Amino acid sequence: LDSTYDTYCIIGSDILPATDNVELWFQLGDSSGIDSGSSDYEWNCYRYDDGTTAAAWEQDTGDPYINISGNPSGALGGAAGEGVGFTAFLYGPGDSAMYSHLSWQMSGIYYSTNAGFVNGSGFRTANIAHDRCLIYFESGNVESGRLTVWGIAHV
Repeated sequence: LDSTYDTYCIIGSDILPATDNVELWFQLGDSSGIDSGSSDYEWNCYRYDDGTTAAAWEQDTGDPYINISGNPSGALGGAAGEGVGFTAFLYGPGDSAMYSHLSWQMSGIYYSTNAGFVNGSGFRTANIAHDRCLIYFESGNVESGRLTVWGIAHV
């Protein structure tokens, strides 16, 4: 990521965790590494999972990550047929005029083959120019999946 684009679109397709029942996390970084301090991020989301809750607003005002899955107890499945996809927009990562922030929509088949979706937003709580991001599961590896990133030019 760089200041060439003020906005990036990140698409995650067929993302499958190696470990069942885990959260999907997002972090930003610069040449010093990934920002992972205990209160580096704030996030909020609306989540629905037909197996655990009718609907829930969730948020955290001091986390070491943005929780893309929006479920503090973990929810993403690693069994056959399960997995998630998401579309996220990252605004201002290379521009230190404002906080880098993320909006996203995620849907998929959660653990125990429950359908679910999340709409959310979050930001890095410091005004830092970022040149990288990290998307990973709270534990275990990414078993499979694909990320595609596009820079969006403003004319």
